[in-house]
Amino acid sequence: GESCDTRYVINGKILADGLVVCDKGYVGFTCDERPCINNCSSHGKCLDGFCYCEKGYSGIDCSVKSCKNDCNGNGICDKGKCICSIGFENESC
Repeated sequence: GESCDTRYVINGKILADGLVVCDKGYVGFTCDERPCINNCSSHGKCLDGFCYCEKGYSGIDCSVKSCKNDCNGNGICDKGKCICSIGFENESC
């Protein structure tokens, strides 16, 4: 049978001293994970190169502070605050 010490590296190589070097674009114990941009800005979880943002954040790297109800389509979101169109007001237009 196989030894429990057997280690497989999918996208990289194991050096003679046991150190693992992943191919460009891969990370993890077996070099099978894709890293996320900016580590999801510490506002999300990284899964195979894609950020899944916490509530209140958006963008490919979860760096954009979202607005309440996305301004209800009656304004634009700027750094977490709605800038309402004429005729609309309050925090979510």
